[in-house]
Amino acid sequence: MEHTQRADRVVAEIERRLGEAPEEGTLPAAQVEALDVVYHALVFERHPRGMEVWREALWQRRLSSEARAAVAGMLGHLADAVARGEKGAASEVCNCLESFVGAVLQEGQEARAGVAGRAEAPL
Repeated sequence: MEHTQRADRVVAEIERRLGEAPEEGTLPAAQVEALDVVYHALVFERHPRGMEVWREALWQRRLSSEARAAVAGMLGHLADAVARGEKGAASEVCNCLESFVGAVLQEGQEARAGVAGRAEAPL
């Protein structure tokens, strides 16, 4: 359950970054990183329409259900590998995940701190 929730948050962060892209001009680094994760996930999953799905993410600035499933599948594999003690598993597949996982972990820490702070606050 925990892995699924984290994967959902990483996918949501990727979608958020894709949606922030400007209509014209160069792509910001955050969007390039998001597209990179999508690309790696599609390659990792050996998606038969990988390039088409990736282009949709690029041009439509959103993830299709196929792209979401590929990213979640890759994250699930990596979470299982790390649980088995394969600490370098993520870097073997996709170094670009670090900024997304870091953002999700930071978000989780902030949420836990907020809950702890409320529990300690006087009524």
